[in-house]
Amino acid sequence: SKKVRNILDTKKKAGEYAACSPYGYKKNPRDKSKLIPDEQTAPVVETMFRLASEGASTREICDRLNAQHVIPPLKYRVEYTGDFGEKGAARASDQWNYVTVKRILRNEVYLGHTLLGRSKKVSVKAKKKVPLERSEWHITRNTHQPLVTQEMFDAVQRNLQASTKAWQKYDHVRRS
Repeated sequence: SKKVRNILDTKKKAGEYAACSPYGYKKNPRDKSKLIPDEQTAPVVETMFRLASEGASTREICDRLNAQHVIPPLKYRVEYTGDFGEKGAARASDQWNYVTVKRILRNEVYLGHTLLGRSKKVSVKAKKKVPLERSEWHITRNTHQPLVTQEMFDAVQRNLQASTKAWQKYDHVRRS
């Protein structure tokens, strides 16, 4: 396990992608450590960012994706990668969740950066993971083709932050 961890650390430091590909990307068939846009899901991610930059909430985006019967990330992985057992496949929902939308919209991987080491296992045998501070992440810039521009990403982050602040402003109403 120490050898495996050392190899993964070396890949992280080199900016090689050493995890499952995120929704919107797939691994390059010629170089599995590189990401390329997925023809089927990249347009969905681009649409999500466009809608969010125009002011749509994560719930509105979620509702629109569900109305259009777009396959959500986990279900897509189950159906198209085939690397799930029955138990894992049973967890895959046909419906989008606003939390999933928010995670995608906050993920800097869509800017073309590789972000690895955001969490670590408690021990080698345990399945439990704990999140790490951002300062401990391995971030390598410009490692693959971005799906969104920095300007659009920043606009989305501002809109997400503004909706959070608006929600917090009415905290006294929710408590009553």
